[in-house]
Amino acid sequence: HGMVYLSRLPPNGAGPGGAALGRTRTSSAGSNAGSNSGGEGLFGSKSQLLKTQLEVEEPMTSDSVKATEAKLHCALTLAGWAQHDANTLRLAQEGAVDAIILLSKEDDIAIQRHCANALRHMSERPMLCEQLIRNSPAQLILELVGQEAKDDAISKDCAICLVNLTRMDGIEAKLVEDAMVMALMTMLNAREELAGLCGRGLFNLTCVDASYPYIERVIKSFVSLASSATPEVKHICASGLCNLADMKELRPRLVEEGVVQCLMLLAKGAEPKTRR
Repeated sequence: HGMVYLSRLPPNGAGPGGAALGRTRTSSAGSNAGSNSGGEGLFGSKSQLLKTQLEVEEPMTSDSVKATEAKLHCALTLAGWAQHDANTLRLAQEGAVDAIILLSKEDDIAIQRHCANALRHMSERPMLCEQLIRNSPAQLILELVGQEAKDDAISKDCAICLVNLTRMDGIEAKLVEDAMVMALMTMLNAREELAGLCGRGLFNLTCVDASYPYIERVIKSFVSLASSATPEVKHICASGLCNLADMKELRPRLVEEGVVQCLMLLAKGAEPKTRR
């Protein structure tokens, strides 16, 4: 009762403690980009996305300001298109994920914000999510957010993206190997308001039937949070440790990593649902 067990958590659903987290889905400034009434869908003409991507790859070197504006428009447009499920197949086929990854490396905060928003919405579409995963998204987001996670919009959108990625089944080992735990912990420690959201991502990595390579990184993250986390995150930690303890092959490693002491810290002063 009160304990979420082997159930993956969405970014904006009810958490183990029953409280809603994450943000309500917001509309990007480019949410209507490419819409038309000519029966061609939100993309408009078939070559529009490819043309926009080529403009990014070959900017107008004679005028850096116009080049930056073109990239900004491209990022804004892709973020808008990514919000609509009807565009998923075309985005996947025409290289939208690669384009956003390329744009995210631009040293321009406005472009980066639109890229983060695009990544957030792309991560909600399994087809685009698979393409993101092939590009080590946690590393990409660490670079985009920065160690201090200073920008509110970028940080929130990137955190939601990470949690969405952890909801995919069967790729936990790859995500953890590609620095998912580091990315979630970096954002959790840098921004208190994202602690519950990032905790969800860590919890989702425990929703498995068997151990996987590098799972000890997840264990260590829970141990490190036990003494300093908020009541909400502590409850998520306890839930995740329940999932891990259910795997017999992991129990010796849990003891070795100090989970017994960790559970004592989690129970101390915790709410009844966490102590259970």
